[in-house]
Amino acid sequence: MNRKMTLAILATVASLGLASAASAAQIVWTGNGDNGNWNDGSNWTGGNPLNASDQGVFEKSVDFPAGGITAGNPFFIRGTNLSFTGGPLNFGTSDAEIRNMGASGGTNRISNDINIAPGFTLDISNYGNEFVLNRDDGTQATIGGGGNILLLGNDYNWIRIGSGYVVENIGTFTVGGSGPWVAFEATFGSNVGKIVLDKGKLILQTTSTIDIDVTFANNGVLRIGDTADITLSGKLDGNGSFQNYGSLTIAGSIASDANLNFTGNVTFDGITFDYDFDASNPTGQFTLGGGVLSVTNNTVYLNLLSFGSIVEDEAYDLSSFLSMFSGSPTVALNAASVAMLDGGTFTFDPTNGTMTFTDIGSNVPEPASLALLGLGAMGLLACRRR
Repeated sequence: MNRKMTLAILATVASLGLASAASAAQIVWTGNGDNGNWNDGSNWTGGNPLNASDQGVFEKSVDFPAGGITAGNPFFIRGTNLSFTGGPLNFGTSDAEIRNMGASGGTNRISNDINIAPGFTLDISNYGNEFVLNRDDGTQATIGGGGNILLLGNDYNWIRIGSGYVVENIGTFTVGGSGPWVAFEATFGSNVGKIVLDKGKLILQTTSTIDIDVTFANNGVLRIGDTADITLSGKLDGNGSFQNYGSLTIAGSIASDANLNFTGNVTFDGITFDYDFDASNPTGQFTLGGGVLSVTNNTVYLNLLSFGSIVEDEAYDLSSFLSMFSGSPTVALNAASVAMLDGGTFTFDPTNGTMTFTDIGSNVPEPASLALLGLGAMGLLACRRR
């Protein structure tokens, strides 16, 4: 009796598992409805609209009608040398996915406008053959719509976004997953909130000024291609690396807790370095993996944002930070900082990299950690790792 009951329970559990697996079916697009309507069952094998958990699979090239499609399910590509053209691919009722699963060999290509509605995220992933988003007819497609983009893949399955695309009106543009390479030849347009490199690797192969904050996480990588000329004028933050084979100028700011490694030649132009230090523990926020750092002007401007626990006539050691710079740069406070000193002065000794405050004045706040934030840079000063 007990044995029969046990077998019955096991059989019931197994059947439930099979039902769950079957509910996530992959349904192939036929296009027999000849209307591009995602919810028209005649466009799918079986003749029925997709269930919420189904995955729409494309095994042949499709030229969508001018109105495009509004996809309510994952958009899977399975085949070789497939091409998607015509009207836009719209996603907006939930988080969504475009996944390339093409067999090895050949290239699968999308050239449609891609829109993701605000509040949602579109995953664009490659776990198959070469996957390209591009137009070659001289017109330009857009990736936008107000939502977020997450590019996924791994070291073996690249995604290339060609010069026929512009990325605009995006909340966050993230390269993540298990470390994919994303070759980016496109243009970042207006209203892109942030670029995030979360373990992923983004290769910029273009000439442009990118006024967007960039956050690194889990050792993300930003590579400047050998023919690229890139100026970054947003804020840099997080933990990651630059690999520069082209021309890279950084003209924005670097967060005080950022940990960035630079390989290749870099020019800092008018940048504000966040730099926190005290007399015993000065800290910087970037290292050199090779190459040359160049800063404009021979004068390094320190912006004193708070007095903190400045001690009069005590020498504050900047040597660990300034050791990155060859020569003996002039160090000066900017006008606003001088005013904060209430008539006080400071001297900088380039022989040992120390700075001393004298006659600070009476308006010094209660002790707090000294924060000197900012190295503004202008001119040309070679900096080499020592």
